[in-house]
Amino acid sequence: MKRTCTNLFLFMIFLAGYGCNPGSPSQAQSAGVDKEAVVKLQSQDIAPTSGYLARKQAFLDAVLINESIDAQPARVAMNAPVAEAGVNDSLNLINTRTGSAGFRLITLMRMLYLDQETGGLTNELREKIKAAVLNFRYWYDEPGS
Repeated sequence: MKRTCTNLFLFMIFLAGYGCNPGSPSQAQSAGVDKEAVVKLQSQDIAPTSGYLARKQAFLDAVLINESIDAQPARVAMNAPVAEAGVNDSLNLINTRTGSAGFRLITLMRMLYLDQETGGLTNELREKIKAAVLNFRYWYDEPGS
């Protein structure tokens, strides 16, 4: 339960950063808002509020102590050490093609993408992830079980 609550906490902090989106001009117009005013608002550089900055820092702090696979892409992006136990658990799930392997695969692919910029993955872990991605059974008629 603790892991689920921590992941939910991370997700809630992430979503909180998107609370000030004025919407698209078409959404604004259908709501009776001046379209030009919305476009003008969207094109302005708005400084982040202290609340946003605090939520962002809370998220980054939580990522650094969270060992789950869900926090690892952020660690790679920050060039922080990756919790290999969580990644290896996901690799095992993917390689045995059980449960939500496809969802875990997306997270690992995101890590590979971010690693191109930061180099945050070890060579060994990068190769394990690449092998899992390349050997994954994406459709039921592909070889493997």
